[in-house]
Parts: sequence; C-alpha cells; structure tokens
Amino acid sequence: EDAMKVKTEFVANVTHELRTPVNGISGSARELLSMETDPAKIKLLQMVERGCKDMNSLINNILDFSKLEAGKFVLEPRSFEFRNMMDYVKNNHNNRILEKGLNFSISISPQIPKDIIGDELRIVQILNNLISNAYKFTSVGGIDVQVVKTAQRENMMELFFIVSDTGIGIAKANIGILFQSFTQVDASISRRYGGTGLGLNITKQLVELMGGEIHVQSEEGKGTVFSFDIWVEIPKENLEAGGVLLEYGEEEDTDKSELLQKLQNLS
Repeated sequence: EDAMKVKTEFVANVTHELRTPVNGISGSARELLSMETDPAKIKLLQMVERGCKDMNSLINNILDFSKLEAGKFVLEPRSFEFRNMMDYVKNNHNNRILEKGLNFSISISPQIPKDIIGDELRIVQILNNLISNAYKFTSVGGIDVQVVKTAQRENMMELFFIVSDTGIGIAKANIGILFQSFTQVDASISRRYGGTGLGLNITKQLVELMGGEIHVQSEEGKGTVFSFDIWVEIPKENLEAGGVLLEYGEEEDTDKSELLQKLQNLS
C-alpha cells in the first residue's frame, strides 16, 4: 500500500510538472499564429497547438486517475444553468463532428428545470469523454445525445443521459473490459485511433461518485449506446418559489430500459 501511494504521488507530480512545458509550447504557438501570414506555416502551427491540446487532455486524464485511485478526488457541486452547460458541450464538439460529415444532435427533456446543483465541470468531462469516443469511432451516420429526468426524491433529481453513435461498435465479448484502466478493446484500436484507455475508467468512477451507474449496449458494425444516470439537486430557491415540486414532482420513476428500447427502435 505504501508503494502504491508513492507511485500514485509520483505520477501526479510528474504529470503536473508536464503542464509547464506543454503550456509554454502552446502559448508560443499562439503568439506565432497571430504574427504569421504564410498558410503553410499557419497550418504547421495549428498542428502544434492541436498537439498541445491533446497532450493536456492526456495529462488531465492521468491526474484525475491518480486522484481517484488515491481516494483524493472531491466533487465540487454548485448551482448552474443546465441548458447553458449542454450548449457549451454541443459547441465544443459541433464543428469537428460536422466537418467529418456526421450528424450531431442534443435533445433535453422539458421536465428538467433551468437551474440545478451539481459538479458542472465533471458532468461536462463525462459527456466530453463519451462524445469524443463516439466521434473517434464513427465515420458514417451521426451522434445523438439525449437527457431526461427519470426520478425525483424531494429536492434530489436523477438525470439519465444517452449517447448513441453509428460507429464501428464493440463485440459483446469485449464489452466487459471497456471500463478497466489502461485497457483498449484490442491493440490495433490504440494504434489506429489513439488514447490511453483511461477515459472510460475515469468516466465510470465520476458517474459512481455522483450516485449513478454507466452502461453500454453495442454490436459490431452497428454502433454503440452509452447511458448513465447521476443525481443532482434542485436549488432551494426554486423549490421555495413554488411550482417546481408540482411540475417536477415525485411521479413514478421512468423505466430507463424502456427509453433505451425506444431509442433502438427509432434507429
């Protein structure tokens, strides 16, 4: 246990120190981009900047994994506008998905109130991981994100997210290893598509920290559906203002398996 603790702290320290040179390279590339007019040089500088962004994503994943493994990861819930967050997520991915020739849609149930309390940064991280995976493994068709309210217990509300794609899919025999750390379905996946195999492991742990579970349904050549639920809080002022408990009251919980079945029937 002592050896594991030392190793975890070492990995966290090294990855944290890596940020300095990566941010220095990224900042220099941005400065040069503002001064450069040669299209060929601009393209090279944009590649450098994109490489730094990818490197920072890897560093963030390793830091989060180290914190989660050491039990030092703490959620930071606060009040935020849910639909603004979902707009941010869509804008973050929209251009590159459309440039790839894919359709991209996000739909949100009207039952979800405007403001909720939760860790907005980590909810965005979960969605970014799942949408990035869908983008990576989909070349024809599209990516669809749906969010519905499935349960409420007084001021606590369960949100159910579905991220579906029409990508390469996953063999049923390999679904069991998807959420293991440092694991890809096979070696050719990491060579062809990149990645550390940490994203889904971190995603699973974040979902569980928010009181939920994550599931996957997939078939080779027919796409993949990731679904997860999390518990969030309705702000006190919304409850006191009246109408929220009536409009978003404790009705019978929604059957998630039925939602997934309807989605499959539509596709």
